[in-house]
Amino acid sequence: MDPRPSVTAAASLLLILALSFVLTAAVAALGDGRDAVLFLVCAGAAAFLGIGLRLVARSDREDAALTARELPLFATGTALLLVVFAAIPFALGSSHMPVAAAVFEASSGLTTNGASAFPSLDTAGTGLLFWRALLQFLGGGLFLALMICLLPHGQGQADGFWMPDGPNWEASRLRRIAPRVLGVYAALTLLCAVAYFAGGMSSFDAVAHAFTTLSTGGFSTHAASFNFFRRTSLQWIAIIFMLLAALPLGTVAMLLRGELQPLLRHREVQLFLGVAAIIAALAWCHLALAGLESGWVGLRHAIFDTVSRISTTGFEAGEPGRRGDFHVLLLIVAALIGGCAGSTAGGLRPIRLAVLIQGMRRSFIRFVHPHAAVPFTHGGRRLREEAVTTVFAFAAIYVAAFVVLSLALVLAGLGAGGALTAAVMVLTKAGPAFGPGLKAVDYASLPAAAHWILAGGMIVGRLEVIMAVVLFLPGYWRR
Repeated sequence: MDPRPSVTAAASLLLILALSFVLTAAVAALGDGRDAVLFLVCAGAAAFLGIGLRLVARSDREDAALTARELPLFATGTALLLVVFAAIPFALGSSHMPVAAAVFEASSGLTTNGASAFPSLDTAGTGLLFWRALLQFLGGGLFLALMICLLPHGQGQADGFWMPDGPNWEASRLRRIAPRVLGVYAALTLLCAVAYFAGGMSSFDAVAHAFTTLSTGGFSTHAASFNFFRRTSLQWIAIIFMLLAALPLGTVAMLLRGELQPLLRHREVQLFLGVAAIIAALAWCHLALAGLESGWVGLRHAIFDTVSRISTTGFEAGEPGRRGDFHVLLLIVAALIGGCAGSTAGGLRPIRLAVLIQGMRRSFIRFVHPHAAVPFTHGGRRLREEAVTTVFAFAAIYVAAFVVLSLALVLAGLGAGGALTAAVMVLTKAGPAFGPGLKAVDYASLPAAAHWILAGGMIVGRLEVIMAVVLFLPGYWRR
């Protein structure tokens, strides 16, 4: 493997991070002034290392580019490098977070997870609050760029079957497709910020929440999240943009051009919206029948909680855990399903779930009719066997990662309920915990070992599990 393309790409990302440090320093200086100098120092360090790496890895070969074999190592190594730099302001800034908690917070930001170990958001400096939001915006964009390069050959942007399929790696797609997709990502973020501002947020809160809405990250500038604002209109605005963020951005781009049919005909979008509607309806009925919340208030909270979790954003309007165990289980199911392929959302994704269900159906049919031909299809098209194999491999590795992560968290000092809840929230990148044994506020008080384990789990989950796990296979390192 030639390391120079990987090092050059990592250096370029460090330079982007340096510019982000400078932008945050400017915001901090215009705000309360705290940590502005620290962000400038971090910018200088990131720029120095980025420029140095580019000079060291400079190649005379014009065709030098990342290969499919180098991709897992590049993605994992770069994620770790960016997390280390992103954690510096949390550890050395005015929040004075322990190193493990700072790495946890930076990992949650760049992987757009949303779980937070921040000690007190309502008294935090402007710079750190903006940095958390900007990290999620950057993380969402980087994930989209990675998925663009992994589009299967011969399939269009609207097909939505985006999944890590190693041999289909093609870096040149970044130049062809990325400007359109990332342009839609940026345009939706701007539109979301304007909507939030019009709905009553301050300009700072509007921009920060727009960053974390379209990236499906869920970081808020207030400990109470959306419950802080006491405006129902803001919750409906968040619902709309969280839904858009969980749809394939290729089809959302067509929607912005006034083309509604491609979105409505998209099989995975239909499945995603259908499942979200069913879960929201069940949640609303439960809240009403249990006497917890009724009428339009219950409907709004049922929809908000469902969309927040199935899009893996993690915003909260009140405490979901106080709405009953059945409500909590519904939201965990929503988080496991996740958003559509081709979006910044996490989870198993509806398209993979549909393939797994087809696999079970084929097994049942062949039990009765052993020689029956039951192909795997998606949107009326027959799926390639390689893609189907990838889905089943992903599901098996996903379950294995969940088991390993849960056991590790128990050994780190969490109870069984808290470990299971945290493992689901980390791998699906669904954000703050709300289930049995663990609440969102508990992340700050977790032991350092748990913070390290969860930070690693976030990176594994964001890299779609396979790309990180493949590094532990002996065959990967053989020539």
